[in-house]
Amino acid sequence: MDIPNLTGVTPTKDGVAISFADGSQSNKPRWWEASAGTELRIYTGNTMTVTAPANMKLTSIEFTKGSNFALGDGSVGSIANNVWTPATQERANAEVKDVTFTPTGKTFIDKITVNYESINTGVDDILSDDANAPVEYYNLQGVRVANPESGLYIRVQGKKATKVLVK
Repeated sequence: MDIPNLTGVTPTKDGVAISFADGSQSNKPRWWEASAGTELRIYTGNTMTVTAPANMKLTSIEFTKGSNFALGDGSVGSIANNVWTPATQERANAEVKDVTFTPTGKTFIDKITVNYESINTGVDDILSDDANAPVEYYNLQGVRVANPESGLYIRVQGKKATKVLVK
C-alpha cells in the first residue's frame, strides 16, 4: 500500500501525534509497501514533527531504520545511535512537548518508538527572598517588641530567626 503523500496527515496513537510537511519538495513523505514490509519514507526538505500527549513530555524517540537513515534534529536535543534525547538543560526544565526532524537525506523508517512521561504540574517549593522581608523583634519570653532597647532579642526576618544583642 503506497500512500503517495503524507503532507498534512497526522496519524495519532495513544495520544502521540506525528505530522508531516513536504517543504515544497517533489518527493513527498509517504508510507511505502516495501518487499520487507511497510516503511515510512521521508526525504531531504521534508519535516516530521512528533508531539507528546497532553500533560506529557518527550523523554526519547527511537527509530528503527531501513537503509540510508539520516535524520537531522531540527529542535532541542540530539540523535545518537538512532535515538533522540532532549538536551540536558531541556530535560532539567522537563517540558519538551514536540520535536521537529528534518532529514539530511533519503530516510526509510520501519518503526518509531516514542517515550514520554507526565509533566509535574504541582508546586515543588515556595521560595521567599528573606533579605527583603520585614524584620520583627521578640524578647526571650516571645513578646513582640516594636522598638528594642539594649538587651538580648530574637530577630525574625522571613523564615530566618537569630538571637541578637542590642547595645
